[in-house]
Amino acid sequence: MSRAAAALITVPARTVVAELSAAATGDKAAEVRSFAVEALGWVGTANVLPALHRSTQDPDPAVRRQAAIELGRLADPS
Repeated sequence: MSRAAAALITVPARTVVAELSAAATGDKAAEVRSFAVEALGWVGTANVLPALHRSTQDPDPAVRRQAAIELGRLADPS
């Protein structure tokens, strides 16, 4: 399953925001949630922010960390 999540990063993510958001906030596997959060960060549009914010409350610290990284990157893309 982690390979499938990793592959999501290479998909034109703007077309799969809903699916990535669902995976980021609801998948059973923390690794999948983390990859989905990273992919959402690469989308970089405002419609990913709700899922990223929810992911900062994830039970897994790696997912929370990735969400914070992506939110920080979106706030300062330089």
